[in-house]
Amino acid sequence: ILLWAKSQSGKIKFEKQLFNFIEITNEIVFSLENFAKEKEIKILSFATENIIISADLNIYKTILRNLISNAIKFSNKNGQINIFAEKNLSNIIITVSDNGIGMDKNAISKIWEINENYSTLGTNNEKGTGFGLKLCKELIEKQGGKIWVESEIDKGSDFKFTLPLCID
Repeated sequence: ILLWAKSQSGKIKFEKQLFNFIEITNEIVFSLENFAKEKEIKILSFATENIIISADLNIYKTILRNLISNAIKFSNKNGQINIFAEKNLSNIIITVSDNGIGMDKNAISKIWEINENYSTLGTNNEKGTGFGLKLCKELIEKQGGKIWVESEIDKGSDFKFTLPLCID
């Protein structure tokens, strides 16, 4: 919540760095390993090629940690989460995909709205604040990217976000 408040007041300074997608993703996955093990969830990360990201490293870690934590929270026991990156002509697209409970269109419309305090319990009754995805959206947009979700009830969710392509 403190990070969100700083973001709202414009007090976050973004310092771009170059970093490797797989290395940082694996670091975040390792930090969440115990949370995933409680539900026997397997987390895999991969990329279509060696992807170097140009973004604020700490902000990127915050975004990815939140999206993976949510995927764990809304996955059933023995689920699987895939995290992958790919490039198009102008962006890097990062996807956090789970095979959990999914969301309907009504829920999807509420998760991004700043005026909505929308939060649901996870599959093991885990609680949330309802601010995590709103924070992710704001932090991604401030770095020139966008975020969206593709989801279906009982089939899972794919949270996708873009960051501008690092030009050599």
